[in-house]
Amino acid sequence: MSFQAAAAKLNPPVRDLVVAFTENGTRHVGGAEKDQKEVAELIEKAVQPDVASAASIQVLFHEMRLGLPRAQSLNTALIPCTYLVNSTLSAADVAIYGALL
Repeated sequence: MSFQAAAAKLNPPVRDLVVAFTENGTRHVGGAEKDQKEVAELIEKAVQPDVASAASIQVLFHEMRLGLPRAQSLNTALIPCTYLVNSTLSAADVAIYGALL
């Protein structure tokens, strides 16, 4: 899926934030094809209804405290990361941030 197709599915305030940040998809959408695909996939995750639900976040934090596998894998994936894709701020970071607000 392309950035434009993924961004079109975002809630209007988040979509506006992401589109403005990326200058209508011309910047921060990934340099390499692999990064572009990953950015689009993460934006797709920001569209999911449970991404920002309080219950979903509470369950995840509870699983982290208990050391359960799903939380451990997320924690392991995020610890070395400053940004979600590659080593620069991308549309994926902004979309997830906007969805969590």
